[in-house]
Amino acid sequence: MNGCIRFDDIAFRLGGDEFLILLNLTNAMDKTGLIHRIAEKIRFEVTRPIEIGKTIIRVGFSAGCGIYPEDESDLMK
Repeated sequence: MNGCIRFDDIAFRLGGDEFLILLNLTNAMDKTGLIHRIAEKIRFEVTRPIEIGKTIIRVGFSAGCGIYPEDESDLMK
């Protein structure tokens, strides 16, 4: 996951299979587009099939995103 984010972003493991990624969007002109591109990179890497012996393992991926302060009122509901 760290290979999919930029040097000034931070990834945390919350527990189990839950992660939180804080993106530095300070200078981003297209915040939503940047979030989508990074999420797509992570989705691509996480969902690649893994071969162990003769078994192929696939995992799922889901993500939720919010931009502060634009989404602040939605987060408080």
